[in-house]
Amino acid sequence: MITVAVVLAGICGGLAVGPAPGRSMLARLVPVDQHIRTRPVPGRRPRTMLLGCVGVAVPVSLGAAVGARAFWLSVPVMITAATTWVLVRAAVVRRRAAAGRREAAQACSVLATQVRIGQPPLVAVRSAAADCPVLAPAVAVVDLGGDPVAVWRRQALTPGYGGLAEIARAWQLSIRTGADMGDALDKVAEGLFEDDALGLVIASEAAGPRASGKIMAVLPLAGIGLGYAIGGDPLRFLTRSPYGWACLVIGTLLACAGVLWMERVADRAAI
Repeated sequence: MITVAVVLAGICGGLAVGPAPGRSMLARLVPVDQHIRTRPVPGRRPRTMLLGCVGVAVPVSLGAAVGARAFWLSVPVMITAATTWVLVRAAVVRRRAAAGRREAAQACSVLATQVRIGQPPLVAVRSAAADCPVLAPAVAVVDLGGDPVAVWRRQALTPGYGGLAEIARAWQLSIRTGADMGDALDKVAEGLFEDDALGLVIASEAAGPRASGKIMAVLPLAGIGLGYAIGGDPLRFLTRSPYGWACLVIGTLLACAGVLWMERVADRAAI
Protein backbone atom coordinates (compact mmCIF):
# COMPACT_ATOMS: atom_id res chain seq x y z
CA MET A 1 0.00 0.00 0.00
CA ILE A 2 2.86 2.39 0.78
CA THR A 3 4.43 1.74 -2.62
CA VAL A 4 1.17 2.44 -4.38
CA ALA A 5 0.75 5.63 -2.35
CA VAL A 6 4.18 6.87 -3.45
CA VAL A 7 3.36 6.08 -7.09
CA LEU A 8 0.03 7.88 -6.72
CA ALA A 9 1.82 10.94 -5.33
CA GLY A 10 4.07 11.01 -8.38
CA ILE A 11 1.11 10.70 -10.72
CA CYS A 12 -0.80 13.51 -9.00
CA GLY A 13 2.28 15.72 -9.00
CA GLY A 14 2.89 15.08 -12.68
CA LEU A 15 -0.71 15.86 -13.53
CA ALA A 16 -0.58 19.06 -11.49
CA VAL A 17 2.57 20.33 -13.19
CA GLY A 18 1.24 19.75 -16.70
CA PRO A 19 3.08 20.65 -19.90
CA ALA A 20 5.36 23.65 -20.09
CA PRO A 21 3.72 26.76 -21.57
CA GLY A 22 4.55 27.28 -25.23
CA ARG A 23 5.23 30.44 -27.18
CA SER A 24 2.57 32.07 -29.30
CA MET A 25 2.50 31.58 -33.07
CA LEU A 26 3.56 35.16 -33.71
CA ALA A 27 6.43 34.87 -31.23
CA ARG A 28 7.82 31.97 -33.26
CA LEU A 29 8.20 34.25 -36.25
CA VAL A 30 9.80 37.15 -34.37
CA PRO A 31 12.87 36.79 -32.11
CA VAL A 32 11.96 37.09 -28.46
CA ASP A 33 13.78 39.67 -26.35
CA GLN A 34 15.71 38.48 -23.37
CA HIS A 35 13.37 40.55 -21.21
CA ILE A 36 10.26 38.56 -22.07
CA ARG A 37 11.42 34.98 -21.80
CA THR A 38 8.97 32.80 -19.95
CA ARG A 39 9.45 32.76 -16.21
CA PRO A 40 8.41 30.02 -13.82
CA VAL A 41 4.87 30.47 -12.58
CA PRO A 42 4.94 31.63 -8.92
CA GLY A 43 3.26 29.26 -6.52
CA ARG A 44 3.33 26.28 -8.90
CA ARG A 45 5.60 24.11 -6.73
CA PRO A 46 3.68 24.52 -3.43
CA ARG A 47 0.39 23.89 -5.22
CA THR A 48 1.80 20.77 -6.86
CA MET A 49 3.06 19.46 -3.52
CA LEU A 50 -0.32 20.16 -1.91
CA LEU A 51 -2.21 18.30 -4.64
CA GLY A 52 0.21 15.40 -4.42
CA CYS A 53 -0.25 15.20 -0.65
CA VAL A 54 -4.04 15.27 -1.02
CA GLY A 55 -3.86 12.58 -3.70
CA VAL A 56 -1.99 10.33 -1.27
CA ALA A 57 -3.75 11.29 1.95
CA VAL A 58 -7.28 10.51 0.79
CA PRO A 59 -6.70 6.88 -0.32
CA VAL A 60 -4.37 6.14 2.59
CA SER A 61 -6.84 7.58 5.11
CA LEU A 62 -9.70 5.61 3.63
CA GLY A 63 -7.57 2.48 3.56
CA ALA A 64 -6.60 2.87 7.21
CA ALA A 65 -10.16 3.65 8.32
CA VAL A 66 -12.17 1.24 6.17
CA GLY A 67 -9.80 -1.29 4.66
CA ALA A 68 -7.90 -2.29 1.55
CA ARG A 69 -11.02 -2.24 -0.60
CA ALA A 70 -11.65 1.44 0.14
CA PHE A 71 -8.01 2.24 -0.62
CA TRP A 72 -7.99 0.54 -4.01
CA LEU A 73 -11.36 1.95 -5.03
CA SER A 74 -10.36 5.49 -4.08
CA VAL A 75 -7.18 5.39 -6.18
CA PRO A 76 -9.03 5.47 -9.55
CA VAL A 77 -11.27 8.22 -8.21
CA MET A 78 -8.27 10.38 -7.31
CA ILE A 79 -6.61 9.73 -10.68
CA THR A 80 -9.80 10.67 -12.49
CA ALA A 81 -10.24 13.79 -10.34
CA ALA A 82 -6.65 14.90 -11.01
CA THR A 83 -7.08 14.36 -14.75
CA THR A 84 -10.34 16.29 -14.76
CA TRP A 85 -8.67 19.15 -12.90
CA VAL A 86 -5.85 19.26 -15.46
CA LEU A 87 -8.31 19.31 -18.35
CA VAL A 88 -10.42 22.07 -16.82
CA ARG A 89 -7.36 24.15 -15.98
CA ALA A 90 -5.99 23.73 -19.52
CA ALA A 91 -9.33 24.75 -21.02
CA VAL A 92 -9.45 27.88 -18.85
CA VAL A 93 -5.86 28.78 -19.82
CA ARG A 94 -6.66 28.34 -23.53
CA ARG A 95 -9.77 30.49 -23.22
CA ARG A 96 -7.91 33.25 -21.40
CA ALA A 97 -5.03 33.10 -23.88
CA ALA A 98 -7.43 33.46 -26.82
CA ALA A 99 -9.09 36.43 -25.14
CA GLY A 100 -5.66 37.91 -24.46
CA ARG A 101 -4.65 37.64 -28.12
CA ARG A 102 -7.79 39.45 -29.20
CA GLU A 103 -7.36 42.12 -26.54
CA ALA A 104 -3.72 42.76 -27.47
CA ALA A 105 -4.57 43.00 -31.18
CA GLN A 106 -7.44 45.39 -30.50
CA ALA A 107 -5.27 47.54 -28.24
CA CYS A 108 -2.60 47.80 -30.92
CA SER A 109 -5.15 48.74 -33.55
CA VAL A 110 -6.73 51.43 -31.38
CA LEU A 111 -3.32 52.79 -30.40
CA ALA A 112 -2.29 52.97 -34.06
CA THR A 113 -5.47 54.87 -34.88
CA GLN A 114 -4.82 57.40 -32.13
CA VAL A 115 -1.28 57.97 -33.40
CA ARG A 116 -2.40 58.34 -37.01
CA ILE A 117 -4.90 61.08 -36.17
CA GLY A 118 -2.07 63.18 -34.78
CA GLN A 119 -2.06 62.34 -31.09
CA PRO A 120 1.38 62.42 -29.41
CA PRO A 121 2.42 58.89 -28.42
CA LEU A 122 1.90 59.32 -24.67
CA VAL A 123 -1.46 61.01 -25.19
CA ALA A 124 -2.42 58.28 -27.64
CA VAL A 125 -1.78 55.63 -24.99
CA ARG A 126 -4.06 57.44 -22.53
CA SER A 127 -6.80 57.77 -25.14
CA ALA A 128 -6.52 54.15 -26.27
CA ALA A 129 -6.66 52.91 -22.66
CA ALA A 130 -10.23 54.22 -22.40
CA ASP A 131 -11.33 51.50 -24.84
CA CYS A 132 -8.62 48.92 -24.09
CA PRO A 133 -8.19 48.15 -20.37
CA VAL A 134 -5.05 46.12 -21.12
CA LEU A 135 -3.26 49.45 -21.66
CA ALA A 136 -4.25 50.80 -18.22
CA PRO A 137 -1.05 49.61 -16.46
CA ALA A 138 1.04 51.40 -19.10
CA VAL A 139 -0.98 54.58 -18.60
CA ALA A 140 -0.33 54.44 -14.86
CA VAL A 141 3.41 54.26 -15.53
CA VAL A 142 3.27 57.01 -18.15
CA ASP A 143 1.45 59.30 -15.70
CA LEU A 144 4.39 58.83 -13.33
CA GLY A 145 6.86 59.71 -16.06
CA GLY A 146 7.92 56.13 -16.75
CA ASP A 147 8.40 54.10 -19.93
CA PRO A 148 5.45 51.92 -21.04
CA VAL A 149 7.79 49.52 -22.87
CA ALA A 150 8.84 47.77 -19.66
CA VAL A 151 5.19 47.41 -18.62
CA TRP A 152 4.19 45.83 -21.93
CA ARG A 153 7.11 43.41 -21.79
CA ARG A 154 6.10 42.39 -18.30
CA GLN A 155 2.47 41.91 -19.33
CA ALA A 156 3.63 39.86 -22.33
CA LEU A 157 4.72 37.13 -19.91
CA THR A 158 1.05 36.30 -19.36
CA PRO A 159 -0.13 33.56 -21.76
CA GLY A 160 -1.97 35.09 -24.69
CA TYR A 161 -0.61 38.61 -24.21
CA GLY A 162 2.62 38.09 -26.14
CA GLY A 163 1.40 40.64 -28.68
CA LEU A 164 2.10 43.40 -26.17
CA ALA A 165 5.81 42.63 -26.61
CA GLU A 166 5.39 43.44 -30.30
CA ILE A 167 3.74 46.74 -29.38
CA ALA A 168 6.67 47.49 -27.09
CA ARG A 169 9.12 46.68 -29.88
CA ALA A 170 7.35 48.92 -32.38
CA TRP A 171 7.07 51.72 -29.83
CA GLN A 172 10.76 51.50 -28.91
CA LEU A 173 11.85 51.35 -32.55
CA SER A 174 9.86 54.47 -33.40
CA ILE A 175 11.13 56.42 -30.39
CA ARG A 176 14.77 55.54 -31.06
CA THR A 177 14.83 55.87 -34.85
CA GLY A 178 12.07 58.38 -35.55
CA ALA A 179 10.17 55.90 -37.74
CA ASP A 180 6.46 56.44 -38.26
CA MET A 181 4.86 54.88 -35.17
CA GLY A 182 1.45 54.69 -36.81
CA ASP A 183 2.73 52.52 -39.66
CA ALA A 184 4.72 50.32 -37.28
CA LEU A 185 1.73 49.77 -35.01
CA ASP A 186 -0.51 49.10 -38.02
CA LYS A 187 1.79 46.32 -39.19
CA VAL A 188 1.95 44.86 -35.68
CA ALA A 189 -1.85 44.99 -35.35
CA GLU A 190 -2.26 43.26 -38.71
CA GLY A 191 0.08 40.50 -37.61
CA LEU A 192 -1.70 40.10 -34.28
CA PHE A 193 -5.11 39.82 -35.93
CA GLU A 194 -3.73 37.21 -38.34
CA ASP A 195 -2.25 35.34 -35.38
CA ASP A 196 -5.62 35.39 -33.62
CA ALA A 197 -7.42 34.17 -36.74
CA LEU A 198 -4.92 31.34 -37.15
CA GLY A 199 -5.40 30.44 -33.49
CA LEU A 200 -9.15 30.13 -33.99
CA VAL A 201 -8.63 27.85 -36.99
CA ILE A 202 -6.22 25.63 -35.06
CA ALA A 203 -8.56 25.51 -32.05
CA SER A 204 -11.48 24.42 -34.24
CA GLU A 205 -9.36 21.76 -35.94
CA ALA A 206 -8.07 20.48 -32.59
CA ALA A 207 -11.57 20.27 -31.09
CA GLY A 208 -12.24 17.01 -32.94
CA PRO A 209 -9.20 15.11 -31.58
CA ARG A 210 -9.85 16.44 -28.09
CA ALA A 211 -13.44 15.20 -28.18
CA SER A 212 -12.34 11.85 -29.63
CA GLY A 213 -9.91 11.32 -26.77
CA LYS A 214 -12.60 11.95 -24.18
CA ILE A 215 -15.07 9.67 -25.96
CA MET A 216 -12.51 6.87 -26.09
CA ALA A 217 -11.90 7.30 -22.36
CA VAL A 218 -15.53 6.61 -21.47
CA LEU A 219 -15.93 3.64 -23.83
CA PRO A 220 -14.97 1.18 -21.06
CA LEU A 221 -18.25 2.10 -19.39
CA ALA A 222 -19.99 0.68 -22.42
CA GLY A 223 -17.99 -2.49 -21.88
CA ILE A 224 -19.38 -2.75 -18.36
CA GLY A 225 -22.89 -2.44 -19.73
CA LEU A 226 -22.11 -5.10 -22.31
CA GLY A 227 -20.91 -7.39 -19.52
CA TYR A 228 -24.28 -7.10 -17.80
CA ALA A 229 -26.03 -7.65 -21.12
CA ILE A 230 -24.42 -11.07 -21.54
CA GLY A 231 -25.28 -12.09 -17.99
CA GLY A 232 -22.09 -11.15 -16.14
CA ASP A 233 -21.50 -8.97 -13.09
CA PRO A 234 -18.46 -6.83 -13.97
CA LEU A 235 -18.93 -4.31 -11.13
CA ARG A 236 -18.83 -7.08 -8.56
CA PHE A 237 -15.57 -8.35 -10.06
CA LEU A 238 -14.06 -4.83 -10.22
CA THR A 239 -15.02 -3.80 -6.69
CA ARG A 240 -14.75 -6.99 -4.65
CA SER A 241 -11.66 -8.85 -5.83
CA PRO A 242 -7.95 -7.96 -5.89
CA TYR A 243 -7.78 -8.79 -9.60
CA GLY A 244 -10.70 -6.46 -10.21
CA TRP A 245 -9.01 -3.67 -8.24
CA ALA A 246 -5.88 -4.09 -10.33
CA CYS A 247 -7.91 -3.96 -13.55
CA LEU A 248 -9.77 -0.89 -12.33
CA VAL A 249 -6.60 1.02 -11.41
CA ILE A 250 -4.71 0.06 -14.57
CA GLY A 251 -7.70 0.77 -16.78
CA THR A 252 -8.20 4.19 -15.20
CA LEU A 253 -4.52 5.00 -15.63
CA LEU A 254 -4.55 4.02 -19.29
CA ALA A 255 -7.78 5.92 -20.01
CA CYS A 256 -6.55 9.09 -18.31
CA ALA A 257 -3.15 8.80 -19.95
CA GLY A 258 -4.84 8.51 -23.35
CA VAL A 259 -6.91 11.64 -22.75
CA LEU A 260 -3.89 13.63 -21.58
CA TRP A 261 -1.80 12.38 -24.48
CA MET A 262 -4.47 13.48 -26.96
CA GLU A 263 -4.64 16.87 -25.25
CA ARG A 264 -0.87 17.18 -25.51
CA VAL A 265 -0.95 16.36 -29.22
CA ALA A 266 -3.64 19.00 -29.79
CA ASP A 267 -1.76 21.56 -27.70
CA ARG A 268 1.47 21.03 -29.66
CA ALA A 269 -0.33 22.07 -32.82
CA ALA A 270 -0.79 25.55 -31.34
CA ILE A 271 2.80 25.97 -30.12
